[in-house]
Amino acid sequence: MKRSIFSLLLICLSLQLSACSNPKSSSTTEYNSDTLIKNSVEIPYYQGKVYFIKNTVKNQVPARIKSQSVFNQYFGYAYTASSWKNRAIDFEKEEVLVYDAGVVQRSMEITPVALRQDGRTLHLFLKVKSGAAINYSIHPFLMLIIDKNKADKLIFHVQQEKAK
Repeated sequence: MKRSIFSLLLICLSLQLSACSNPKSSSTTEYNSDTLIKNSVEIPYYQGKVYFIKNTVKNQVPARIKSQSVFNQYFGYAYTASSWKNRAIDFEKEEVLVYDAGVVQRSMEITPVALRQDGRTLHLFLKVKSGAAINYSIHPFLMLIIDKNKADKLIFHVQQEKAK
C-alpha cells in the first residue's frame, strides 16, 4: 500500500513538473553555492509574504507575472495584524517572480539566495528545504517583487536540502 501511494505521488510530481515548465520563459537547474554567476548584476527585490495561492488554482503558477489581472487569478491577500504595512504591487513599475513548488504533503521552506541578471537572463538562486510528511496538502511558493525587467528568460537555480 505504501509503495503504491509513494509511486502515485512520484508520478504526480513528475507530471506536474514536466507539464508546467515553459522552456521559453523559465527553467530549473540544480546548483551549489559556487555557481553564482561572476559577470552578472545583482537585482534588488522584496518578498511578497502576505499573499497565498488560491485554492481554485490547480496548475502551476506562472514564473513571471506582469499584470494585476493575471496576478488576481492566482493569488489572494492574507489580511493579518501586520499586513497593513505592506504596500500593494504597482504593476505599472513592477513585476512578480514566482517559484511554485506545487501541492505537497510535506513541510517545506523556500529561501531566496540571490537574484542576478546576466545579459537578458534572470537567474534566481534559491534553497528548498523539505521537511517531514504532514497530514494535509500545502502549496508552498516563493514570491519576489522586482522592478520591471526586460529579460527574456528566467532560470531557477535550486539547491535541494532535506531537513534533519
